[in-house]
Amino acid sequence: MGVMMRIIWSLFLLCLGSTAFGQTLQERASTQIETLGSITQFLNEEALDEVVIPFETATPFEASLGAGDLEDAVLATRIGDSTASQAFRATVDSATGRPDVTPSSDAIGLANLAVSVGADSVADLFTGESGSCSNAFDGPVMSGTHTCSAPLSRDFRTCRETRRVSVNREDQWRCSEEDPAYRKSCSREIAWRCTGTTGGDCLKQALRFSRPVTWNAAGNAVALDFAGSGTGACALREHEVQIDIEDIANITSLSVGDMTYQGVAQLRVNGQNLWTEGSGGGANLTVAARDCGKNCSVEGVYAGSTWIADCGEASQTRTANLELVGEFSQSAPGPNTSLALEPVNATSGVRSNQVTVTLITANTREVGPSLSVNVSGSCCSAFTADLGATC
Repeated sequence: MGVMMRIIWSLFLLCLGSTAFGQTLQERASTQIETLGSITQFLNEEALDEVVIPFETATPFEASLGAGDLEDAVLATRIGDSTASQAFRATVDSATGRPDVTPSSDAIGLANLAVSVGADSVADLFTGESGSCSNAFDGPVMSGTHTCSAPLSRDFRTCRETRRVSVNREDQWRCSEEDPAYRKSCSREIAWRCTGTTGGDCLKQALRFSRPVTWNAAGNAVALDFAGSGTGACALREHEVQIDIEDIANITSLSVGDMTYQGVAQLRVNGQNLWTEGSGGGANLTVAARDCGKNCSVEGVYAGSTWIADCGEASQTRTANLELVGEFSQSAPGPNTSLALEPVNATSGVRSNQVTVTLITANTREVGPSLSVNVSGSCCSAFTADLGATC
């Protein structure tokens, strides 16, 4: 068998070294080159001009610098205001200002865990009879080797598992040039003066009542008349009015003065009893029978459990002097408009909260009660501003 193999191998070598193909390798190469023909037709100046378009390289700024000017040019780029200077400084800042990055303990732990279970993960990949395996994990435990060998078959296999933790940083920047913008500011003295109505005429505009009222000539008192409700059994009767104040006025006092009514009266403001005839308490008026002796009973008017008077129709006038100005949330009087135009005219129209005043009477016949409201304070229906010198 060995002799036969040597004979076949010798014949094979003999074939490779013979001229069975008719030419040597050198001869065959020479023949192929000769068949290419001349290429001078392609290498003339006209053909080259058609293929390669001549161009002139633009002269850069650096070409004009001498040996002693390069350092000055570099310094100018570093400290200048050009786009190139901004780009250079941004690049330097990005390179020198990078924070130190240390992989977290979690990342290292994951890598260590992968190595620690590496042997178990790849153990089933290697099988063999009478074989042996070994593990090697050295140095900073970032990778490991699991090696198995079978001496009978001289089979050697190696599996490596590696886990790498990397941190990438990406910087973005751009250069832009903006036109400088300047803002000029200055202060101008403003002198406001009232150019509208004042006094009582202004107060008549500033105070608003929900029912018709009658102002006195001075414009500092208001009379409110309510309709009567006829005759009948003793009963409680209510008469209501709402009041609010415009911001053109600064009301310092607004009080209920004299009241004319039949029977007994009580004043309620925003749901609270603030004045009751013959009683200092704040209980509501009620009508109840009063024992006046043997087989005697009359209807009386009570404030809670306090008897005030027997119910009747006698007319009387009382002065309450009940101050209401504290019930209002007034807006600050004066100008509240833009100062962009000259002359500056102040507009108003903001109104206070609405205050409800209720007159409660208890009687057997009511002709028509009335009450007066006294007003004092400053008021101006329009303002004009005199602006100081320009900036």
